[in-house]
Amino acid sequence: MSTRPLVFADASPKTVGVRNIGDAPLLISKIRVAGIDAALFNKGGDGCAGTSLAPDATCHIQVSHGGGGPSGLQSALLEITDNATGSPQRLSLIAQVPRCGLPVMAGGDSNRPPQGQTLDVSSAQIFNDSSGGFENIGAASGVRTTSEGLRGVSAGYYDRPFARWLPVNDATQVSPDGSHYAYLPLQPIQRTEVRVVDVRTGAEKVWTIKPDFWGVVAYTRQGIYLHTSYEGFGPGLWLLNPDTGAFNSAFADGRVTYVDGVAAWLSDRNPADKLPDVSGIGGATNEVLRRDLVTGKTTVWLYKPGTNMFVVGTTGGKPILLMNDGAVTTYWMLNAPNQMQKIDFPFESGVYPSVRGFLADAAGVWVGSDEGVYLWTARTGAVLMTDQPATPAGTCA
Repeated sequence: MSTRPLVFADASPKTVGVRNIGDAPLLISKIRVAGIDAALFNKGGDGCAGTSLAPDATCHIQVSHGGGGPSGLQSALLEITDNATGSPQRLSLIAQVPRCGLPVMAGGDSNRPPQGQTLDVSSAQIFNDSSGGFENIGAASGVRTTSEGLRGVSAGYYDRPFARWLPVNDATQVSPDGSHYAYLPLQPIQRTEVRVVDVRTGAEKVWTIKPDFWGVVAYTRQGIYLHTSYEGFGPGLWLLNPDTGAFNSAFADGRVTYVDGVAAWLSDRNPADKLPDVSGIGGATNEVLRRDLVTGKTTVWLYKPGTNMFVVGTTGGKPILLMNDGAVTTYWMLNAPNQMQKIDFPFESGVYPSVRGFLADAAGVWVGSDEGVYLWTARTGAVLMTDQPATPAGTCA
């Protein structure tokens, strides 16, 4: 197909071209509009259904948006049933998209880190950002930004309050006001330093901590939370004061996978589960718990025997969960304890979706993948917003 996301700004029809790129006839049996807002999109002229396309031949379909409907993002799918692999082929139809630019990381290879770019949501296109360059500074040293010279170990995240790209994985390593970020040098393997960087000046404070396999979980108003992780997550959570270097244990039990500022999300193994352990490394965790960082109160949010699961992000205090049952990996929104809503990605195939970078803002939850960038909302589910592979790297504005 000529494009997979079609963005509608008005009622003007858009034309979809379907070309047979194979070496045998392509038999197209049916074309329909499906999905939650299917009634808001109209299939017009259809030169494809019921045809047999010779190799390299093309047919066309017209689609339009009828207007009206609920406020916010609207979404449907154009489904083309044929005799090709993966039938039905799908195209994302979207309207009332957020009018904003989403920072993303795209490209990169073994010799060059990904580069900071911008997804123009209204056009579904990704454009280069001249200030989003990153470069390697040695295998043991990590990366730095090319425009500002800020040093870190990964690429990257866009710090909107200071309009700078930072050499960190995501927002968990950035202070809530965007003024500082934290990273741990790659060497030695058992980390002994936490470096806190002033975004405005690039000045670093270096705090020495006891050697271990440390990783930053969250940079919050309380300080920088760290846990240990190597082949699986270690028990406990520690808090570093970024101004004084004071380093203390927050608690010693429970494997923390995510901190959202007010709560730590833990994964544990409930011994009542008699089903086989489905994990590859580190032991399966079949239970997710929430621990209040002020009171210490711990609540079980989900127990599911025969699984390995952990929290990968949150939105509005609700955790986003990765779950594997030994056969397939799925993602879920937990709206409350034991209340699950599955997150489906309509353009992902296979048993292990290639999704990453769950990032929440006012528009919803942005998710990157090899198939493009999705926007998830509670009403629409995950909607493909561009078919260019990228990872969300900041809030959309």
